Amino acid sequence: IIPVTLTFSEAVTGVALNDITVTNGTASDLTGSGSSYTLQIHPSAAGTVSVQVAAAIATDAAGNGNTAATPLTFTYTLTGPTVTINQAAGQADPTTTPTFAFTVVFSAAVSDFVAADVQVGGTATGTPVINLSGSGTIYTVTITGLTGAGTVTAIVPADVATASGPNAASTSSDNIITYAPAAGGGASSSGGSSSNGCGLGSGVATAILGLFFATLRLFMLRPVRQRC
Repeated sequence: IIPVTLTFSEAVTGVALNDITVTNGTASDLTGSGSSYTLQIHPSAAGTVSVQVAAAIATDAAGNGNTAATPLTFTYTLTGPTVTINQAAGQADPTTTPTFAFTVVFSAAVSDFVAADVQVGGTATGTPVINLSGSGTIYTVTITGLTGAGTVTAIVPADVATASGPNAASTSSDNIITYAPAAGGGASSSGGSSSNGCGLGSGVATAILGLFFATLRLFMLRPVRQRC
């Protein structure tokens, strides 16, 4: 919205909004009296905007009409919202849980921001599933579906949401989450650590049994002495 002031050389009456011609925009909210009036110009698109006041739209006390004003011309540039995306409050980092939350904040309210607008990156493997909640200026992005260890990042590209214009690309102070899945648990055993009912490791029991058979073999090989 661009405020514009109309200044006449003397007090006039009869100034009306529909007497003001706007190219690439519209006019609203005409107020004022005497020699000074204000109105609001709403540009329709980026580019040149022109405001024109034609001759004889207002008259002075003697009934004389005004002369045409020199057109007011300016260039309007659309400036869209800025946006940040960072780890959501309470998000563990690193985390062993494969759910990753980010908070997106726009500088102005947008209504056309959707989950598909978010780009997921990083080194964690798997197929990301993106869920989006929120409205206006604040949104929460939740990412699931990643299974392999690594980093998870999220960005909002430029030109995916609009306010007065398309958004700029997101900036971040911390949009990286490290995913470190817990090692799989499970029972394991080895011959040297398992135990039998006697409280001896199987390795110890095997050694004793081997010693028994070795002693028995030695005994059987000893010569028998005969007495005369």
